[in-house]
Amino acid sequence: MKVHHEYLGPWYENQPKTGNINNSNMNNNTNNVNDDTCEKLLEGIAEAKSTIDLFLNNRFEEAKNRLHMNTHSGMYQELSNSTILFIQGMATIEQENLETAKEQLKTTLKACQANRRKAAISETFTKQIEKSRNIIYSLYTDEQAHAELCYAEGLLQLAFLSMLQDEKLTSLIKCSLKIRQCYKCYRIPSHGLPRDAV
Repeated sequence: MKVHHEYLGPWYENQPKTGNINNSNMNNNTNNVNDDTCEKLLEGIAEAKSTIDLFLNNRFEEAKNRLHMNTHSGMYQELSNSTILFIQGMATIEQENLETAKEQLKTTLKACQANRRKAAISETFTKQIEKSRNIIYSLYTDEQAHAELCYAEGLLQLAFLSMLQDEKLTSLIKCSLKIRQCYKCYRIPSHGLPRDAV
């Protein structure tokens, strides 16, 4: 699939690369791997955007066909599938639709989790210092930053679904903790990616 960069906005051309992509000591093979990763991200974003556009333009059958085609194909495709099922569940408030959306969101979170950066235990404390936090954020690759963004979006949707299904105090506390975690995840791509991309 050929991806046109202008379809995604001008941010990609001027995007400062994070993590290993900016390392001047990397060899050509590593650069090629990073280029491939960026291309896959762009393809995923374009495919997800097309699917969401079809759904929002009331072309439901075409959107559903894309949902089946894009299963387990990438973070953004998984997130677009989850978003459509989330909107459907929230609009109908039917238990079956809510459960379907919830299961898809769990699958999306697993896909994102596989691409997230594994943080060291010491980073939990050093992140409290702004200078150290910026250094840690600079270690994230583009793929890891996008994984944090997708994870935050999926977790936020899951929190709202859980809140809608169970209005007990304990459930509301759990949902608020999930939303807090989303905020922490959003901070990472906001430092590593330009605002047009986030």
